[in-house]
Amino acid sequence: MDATDASHRRSDGPAAASTPRPGQARRNGVEHDDGIVDVWRLAARLWPALRALGYRSGTLGGRGGDADILAGRPPDQRRHDGLDALARARREAFGSFVAQIPARYPHVDITIRHQARDLVTMPEHRGRLDVVLQGVPFKQWTCPPGAARIFAQHATDFLRGGLLLTRRGGISINLVHQQFLDAPTPGLRRQIARRADLVGALRLPPRPVPGHPMGHEPAPPVDVVVLRRRPLGAARPTHTFVDLATTTVDGHTTTLNGYYARHPGNVLGDLVPGRKGHPTMLAPVADREGLGVQIEHALARMVADATRRGLTAPGFQRPPEPAQRHEPGLGL
Repeated sequence: MDATDASHRRSDGPAAASTPRPGQARRNGVEHDDGIVDVWRLAARLWPALRALGYRSGTLGGRGGDADILAGRPPDQRRHDGLDALARARREAFGSFVAQIPARYPHVDITIRHQARDLVTMPEHRGRLDVVLQGVPFKQWTCPPGAARIFAQHATDFLRGGLLLTRRGGISINLVHQQFLDAPTPGLRRQIARRADLVGALRLPPRPVPGHPMGHEPAPPVDVVVLRRRPLGAARPTHTFVDLATTTVDGHTTTLNGYYARHPGNVLGDLVPGRKGHPTMLAPVADREGLGVQIEHALARMVADATRRGLTAPGFQRPPEPAQRHEPGLGL
């Protein structure tokens, strides 16, 4: 990110002294789920990027598994609401909650109000949230042959629901099964493109399966899909994520979402030929700390690209770039 983002990151970004390191929760014995640590690793890079796009205040909504971690709440804080309350919320409403976006990161002071139902069924929240975070159920399920449409439809319905919760110009971040972006037919993606602009997407690789060699068939990757609900009257751009592109993987011709074909650096890992309904997969990656650095770099590129395209929070004005100072005597 630029100097402005770097300065902001020193104050409330993942490099701040108060920020727990990814994996700290496991060392403290609070959490033992590697998936939760991965979501925290993503959140630690996501929130500085959201702030750089102007989403620094407002009302936050969460839906689905681990959305509280994605909100920037450190994993060792997730028990503070009580296990019974959290379990009840998960059973009744996929963990739906609303909160105010805290001024600083990490969000150790975030006050999460669990909802008794899914947010999309509650009219008081529709069209009123500035940021919506969603962990789409079944995001890591293997897609059997012939079920690609079902998985893509499920993801599309969830994404559409999140968009309807956001204000015009609001943003939604979704952890979703790869079939939303890779389904052969573009119709479902067109439904989303009618309402929203794609800020960007990341494809995250799975972990190695214990007891299996690295060449073992990988699990489906997780896509991080960032969407901005289009303000009224805004022009609808040409979306590269609607259509698929042809690519070559290990000598085999296959397809990949057009956005990833244009932004290969956002596919965080090595593509391998897919099976069981997936055109492409990602090889498992054991170095999750290194993956965190890749996420940070990819989000920085996403912020720069979205800023150029005007996909920032409504009314947000980026601070002017600081004037460069030239040292005398250097011939500059």
